[in-house]
Amino acid sequence: MAVSLMIAVNAFSVTFKASAPRSVVVGEPFQLSYLLNDRGGQNLNKPEVSPFEVIAGPYTSTSSSVQIVNGTATSSSSERYTYTLVARKTGTFTLPVATITCNGERLSSNALKINVLPAGDNSGNSNSNAGQHNSNAAPQSASAASGRGEAQLNGENVFVRAIPSKTKLYEQDCLLITYKLYSLVDVLRSQGAKVPDFNGFMKQEMPQDKNPQMQLEHYNGKNYMTVTLYQALLYPQHSGRLTISPFSFDLVFRLHNRSNDFFSSFFDSYKDVQKTISSGSVAINVEPLPGNKPANFSGGVGSFDFKSSISSSNVSVNDPITLKYTISGTGNLKLVKNPEVEFPADFETYDPKVNNNFKTSQGGVSGSKTVEFLLIPRSAGDFKIPSYEFSYFDVKSHSYKTIRTQEYSIHVSKGAGGNGVAMANYSNQEQLKMLGQDIRYVHTKEPDYEVVGDYLLGSVRYWIAILLSLAGACAAFFVLRNYFKINSDETLRKNRKANKVATKRLKTANGFMASGDKEQFYNEVLRAMLGYVCDKFSIPQSELTKENIGEKLEANSVNQEDVADFLDVLDTCEFARYSPSAGAEMAGVYEKAIDVISRIQQNVK
Repeated sequence: MAVSLMIAVNAFSVTFKASAPRSVVVGEPFQLSYLLNDRGGQNLNKPEVSPFEVIAGPYTSTSSSVQIVNGTATSSSSERYTYTLVARKTGTFTLPVATITCNGERLSSNALKINVLPAGDNSGNSNSNAGQHNSNAAPQSASAASGRGEAQLNGENVFVRAIPSKTKLYEQDCLLITYKLYSLVDVLRSQGAKVPDFNGFMKQEMPQDKNPQMQLEHYNGKNYMTVTLYQALLYPQHSGRLTISPFSFDLVFRLHNRSNDFFSSFFDSYKDVQKTISSGSVAINVEPLPGNKPANFSGGVGSFDFKSSISSSNVSVNDPITLKYTISGTGNLKLVKNPEVEFPADFETYDPKVNNNFKTSQGGVSGSKTVEFLLIPRSAGDFKIPSYEFSYFDVKSHSYKTIRTQEYSIHVSKGAGGNGVAMANYSNQEQLKMLGQDIRYVHTKEPDYEVVGDYLLGSVRYWIAILLSLAGACAAFFVLRNYFKINSDETLRKNRKANKVATKRLKTANGFMASGDKEQFYNEVLRAMLGYVCDKFSIPQSELTKENIGEKLEANSVNQEDVADFLDVLDTCEFARYSPSAGAEMAGVYEKAIDVISRIQQNVK
């Protein structure tokens, strides 16, 4: 049976890439490689590598492969040029690009930045190339040998550091907490991590590399292999001395056993050891925000800019107007309140549309928050939208700053065929539907008259109708007075609508749960819970902490079980937003949130 095989050369662009360890030790050799993904490289031009010294190379190696898919074979080949270098002084240095000619085309490599560390107590046994190729590689011979010839673990060759970006800051300011492993032994795997609960802080976890590379770092006179285990942005919710509990987890190490037996010493012997590693606790000093807060303080802490824009200032009656406010900068953007603007009474307004464009980095949360209002003028005339003052606390100048937008003058004309007054309000510009014919049938027959024996005026029915009318008018007066009282009291209005707003947000969370969007689900449940206690118990957003929530609920005669369940939902949402295994808990969290809000609502009535 004859088999036909078609051979084709891969269609790809030719590349030339440089690679080397990010960190090396002064005086120890390391390798610099250039990879060309094709054959036939010529005229390799190595860059100036000062302050590095070339002690060997270049060594050239080639490789090729053939892959057969559906009877079609594709081939690829590459060439690697390797130099052995040694650094002569410490510091951070950049290797410029190298060039090579392939198929008549001149190619350039990427530049490299290399950090040269000083020699440590363990430098003679370290492998400076380990961080480039093996994320688990670490010096193996730095472990001390016991009297039995078995390597031991101690706090000097394996430990975890908790590294805060700062230990003194204001409320709602941001700090980055980093947990980093330092090791002089071979790490196989980690398991059972226990992340601190960060009491007193709002937490924003930083995304971690799925395949982290271990790197050399000089610390306390030694060169360790290090890797970042966990990072989070923390926002303190109240002032005082806050303590972050230790971060702990289990590590499995491979240790080299040293034998005193002459014959056994010719063969390597290793032992896997499991050890619980824990960082120390960290104390953070949080200063309260100064007491001279502006009346319109937004709760923002950081560095912000505030701008506004309007779609049109010359419109006709019932024409929509879009007014936008944009808050941008770096800080606690997620906690900044939306602008609350007083619009003219002749303007119909709708709930604002909020668009968040946030980016999380080690410096904090940055980006912008756009709040868009839709306004519809219902009568003609000249109106003014007052300027709005946005106040925030600037962490750089340690003072409050206020940004004022411009005042907008709006001219509303009557429009074509209009009288300048909107007699009715039809949302979404609904059309009136004709009921029957526009001209009804005119009766031409003589009407039938009915002779009435008595008159309503002065009768018993007349006086009953009068009394009922008076009673109805009194009832309407008291109902309307109560209605206007509630709507004029912002705190009372929010209190009455707290359950309705929370229910609406939980319905939104249910939609995210149905679509499998875990992060948005937990965010919406958390907003529903916090918004409910804010509105129901008049807790300022700047004082929204778990301790304050618990105290406020107990002060309003909420029983201990309901308080515990409420705080448990908050803790679950805060942790589960970023937990990969929390997806199966969404239904339980949703039901528990609805149940605990319902119980509190019934209790405080």
